[in-house]
Amino acid sequence: MITSDFETGLIRAIQQEFPQAEHRGCVFHHMQAMYRHVEHCGLTAVYKEQGVPRDVLRRLFSLCLMPKDTIEGHYQRLLHSIKKYKPKNIREKLVEFFTYYHDQWLAKVGVDMFCVSDLRIRTNNECE
Repeated sequence: MITSDFETGLIRAIQQEFPQAEHRGCVFHHMQAMYRHVEHCGLTAVYKEQGVPRDVLRRLFSLCLMPKDTIEGHYQRLLHSIKKYKPKNIREKLVEFFTYYHDQWLAKVGVDMFCVSDLRIRTNNECE
């Protein structure tokens, strides 16, 4: 098992040099990248406050801990839960974040790379 961050060059190098190895992304780096995008979308204050938007974002963050075959369904349910959220400006930012999550994590990186539900060691530093 090889655990690393999500740098494209590193992922390609690991696939090329260790084609038989199972390779997963580090949950710390996954969460870090997602939080940076929370900031990018202007959702930092919402994420720090109690309420529905924070709960939805935290559930989205935790999808990497769910079994692989359930992640897409949970994502769709969470996305549906914000479709009518008010105020509209927060809803639009949440939709932007969900679009990022879909495009970056579900479509580009892939569930097989970021899902750590079956791993005991979930970071690239066992001491963390």
